[in-house]
Amino acid sequence: MKKNKFLIPIAALLVLGAGYFAFFYDKGEDPKPEPKEEKIVVADSVAAPSRPADPTKDEMHRLKLMSERTRPSEYIGLMVDPKKNILGESVIEGTITNKSEFSAYQEFELMIYWIDEEGTVLDSAAEVVFKSIEPGASAAFKTKRKGPKKGKSVLLSVKDAKVIER
Repeated sequence: MKKNKFLIPIAALLVLGAGYFAFFYDKGEDPKPEPKEEKIVVADSVAAPSRPADPTKDEMHRLKLMSERTRPSEYIGLMVDPKKNILGESVIEGTITNKSEFSAYQEFELMIYWIDEEGTVLDSAAEVVFKSIEPGASAAFKTKRKGPKKGKSVLLSVKDAKVIER
């Protein structure tokens, strides 16, 4: 029994020592290769430094299309005219404009924020507008939402839209 009490701390010290050397032992750096001597060639005319080739028209089209499909909220414009009706509901009329060159969008997800006089967001809601808009076109929409009574202004932003696959 006394031997076991003595062996346990020794085994623990051996494990700690091995762990220390495994993680913190510096193996040293490889020696740095010696710099090679460069030969300087003098030419009669100085050549322009090489630069990457300009992207082709097809590559630019593909990059633009990929950007329009991955970030539709950047290519959608929104103009709104919020009002309050007699019942205290926020009536929001506006137009959604597709600013992209190649992609058509549908099912626009809008975020509505009610803001008080101090600029604090009191409440928010999501609204989906089920319209499809071709590139360069616009569509009108209208929605009613019950917002907080203390809300003095309404702010809308486009959260997302689905890309119409062609």
